[in-house]
Amino acid sequence: MQNNDTDKYAVVIAGQVKSYLNTIKKYPDLGRIVSERNKYRRIVILRSYSLYYTLLEESNTIVVFAFKDNRSDPKKLTFL
Repeated sequence: MQNNDTDKYAVVIAGQVKSYLNTIKKYPDLGRIVSERNKYRRIVILRSYSLYYTLLEESNTIVVFAFKDNRSDPKKLTFL
């Protein structure tokens, strides 16, 4: 689906995020590691967006800490 800044596209993005969150619950190691030190992982959603998360193993909790537009400057990823 093409990004055309409509409410319909926002609904598509929200649906994809929800779907990926359910997948991460089942397979928490699915995302590519982007920071060994912090064990941050990344999953790309609809090519244009990335969801960044980490797994807290002691409590078996997944923490999503960023949702980023991939078209923006990658040097602004201050959390990595």
